[in-house]
Amino acid sequence: MRSFLHRYAGLVILGIMAISLAWIMPGKAQNQDEGKLQLGAQIFAENCAVCHGSDGKGRVGATLAKDWPSIRPDLRVKTTIENGVTGSVMPPWGQANGGPLTEEEIDALVYYILSWQTGGPGNSMSNSQMIRLFWSST
Repeated sequence: MRSFLHRYAGLVILGIMAISLAWIMPGKAQNQDEGKLQLGAQIFAENCAVCHGSDGKGRVGATLAKDWPSIRPDLRVKTTIENGVTGSVMPPWGQANGGPLTEEEIDALVYYILSWQTGGPGNSMSNSQMIRLFWSST
């Protein structure tokens, strides 16, 4: 019984330490996400806004500033950017299909486009954001 209590107490202490570190340390992922968002915005302004509008609400091209009802909207948007749309003026932008954009640039562009949907890119929170939300509500 005593060893069970020691193990349990040790796990509680480790949990508290992990939560404290996540709370105190600034999120590296958040900085990466901000850089990805900025790169995506730049690529969009330079290549996409002429057809899709600077706000993504469409002109000649489709409206992009919307909710994407899909299990993986990121894959749907990425595939469309990489391959283009046959029979339309939307060309393939991925280098594998003769376009100018790298995989990293396309990922940033997808991240930027999905930031317009309700809840932002991916509609997900990082672990540190969830921990902060949990502790702020208690």
